[in-house]
Amino acid sequence: MSSGILLGQLIAGPLSEPGMNLDDGQLTDSDGDGWDDDEELSAGTDPNDPDTDGDGIIDPEDPNALVPVSTSPPTTAPPTTPAPTTSPPTTAPPTTPAPTTSPPATTSPPTTTPSPVVMDKIVEVCHFHATHQCTSCILAGEYAFYTITEYFQEEYEKGSITFNTYNYEDSDNWELVKWLNVYGSSIYVIVHWADGEPDVFNPTNKLWMYVSNKDAFVSYFKDYLEEKLCL
Repeated sequence: MSSGILLGQLIAGPLSEPGMNLDDGQLTDSDGDGWDDDEELSAGTDPNDPDTDGDGIIDPEDPNALVPVSTSPPTTAPPTTPAPTTSPPTTAPPTTPAPTTSPPATTSPPTTTPSPVVMDKIVEVCHFHATHQCTSCILAGEYAFYTITEYFQEEYEKGSITFNTYNYEDSDNWELVKWLNVYGSSIYVIVHWADGEPDVFNPTNKLWMYVSNKDAFVSYFKDYLEEKLCL
């Protein structure tokens, strides 16, 4: 070595170490990532780039600063389906099966036609009047009918006593008028026998005596009919 070179080294002092600032002897961190340049060189990372592999993690904190970390997407747990809340099965009440046998048929009682009532006699009250009636004739008919329905209702309903009114001027009634010899307003009582000829009674004269007094008329005619019913 020449004396000139040796002299220069002595004057300049020892050569500076890599990564060391020659002015103040401090380590240099060019990229400011916390590693000085010597550490960057030792690790093989870029001293001027804080994230050598570009994965977003600075070199000192990167497990592998030279290989980018592949960030897996966050694993999301599959949603849990809540267990269905099922109500206990409802049990229908047992049904009673319909009976397989039909109920016994009800037998209706035999219908019997009632035997006709055989009456030994029928008392018929006949009221004869003209087309234009006078007051006495009208009252006599009303009082006679009242007596029958008031005092002989049962006999009237079953038909053992009847009441009929006839217009003696009507040609339809002339045969009856001729047979009874009717000559004016009157009341006849005919007893029809089941086994014989009818009996004809004519209480007209007596009844017309009481036509102005209803109570007297009804009382007399009631007794008269009772007598004929008891024949």
